[in-house]
Amino acid sequence: MTSAGSKLALIRLLADLIGPPPVVTEAIDTLREALGRRLTGAQAAGAIRADVSVDEIHVLIRALAGVSTQPDVTDRHLRAVIARWPAVHPD
Repeated sequence: MTSAGSKLALIRLLADLIGPPPVVTEAIDTLREALGRRLTGAQAAGAIRADVSVDEIHVLIRALAGVSTQPDVTDRHLRAVIARWPAVHPD
């Protein structure tokens, strides 16, 4: 098993069967808390819309992690998507 997508699929399957280990749950909670702080700061500074949620960013990170094993590629794509979430809604 060499692809990140295959590894993530196996992890999801195991998590469904036995649940994630406490260390994984703690890491996810820590990540979500950090994302929340950064998102709140960016929203307060007017850099990102108020309707963007931690859940949306978390899903985006998970999706990108399944596509590339190169952190610089993942980071570049994450920045590109977030740049499309300006503080002012285009509508």
